[in-house]
Amino acid sequence: MTSTLTNQPTNTGIIQHEIAKLFTEVLHVDVQSTTTDLLDAGILDSQKFVELLFHLEQKFDILINIQDFEIKNFSCIERIATLISQRIAETSLEK
Repeated sequence: MTSTLTNQPTNTGIIQHEIAKLFTEVLHVDVQSTTTDLLDAGILDSQKFVELLFHLEQKFDILINIQDFEIKNFSCIERIATLISQRIAETSLEK
């Protein structure tokens, strides 16, 4: 499913899949599942976090606010997808 306003996926499952692809194809790390704790597993360190933010903003055409920089928002792909869905919805309303 794609939003006609932003031409971006709005289904959380699709977003989760796209984020998992980012980890594999761009960040070159494998994430076992969408609920794997990225910090506890050592997958997401400070450098990868910055890379991830950049690629998320580019891929989904959104801005991630400084207020979103809470560990819980980036603890797993599932939570990242929820955050992205919220930002896509907000972006759609603004346009």
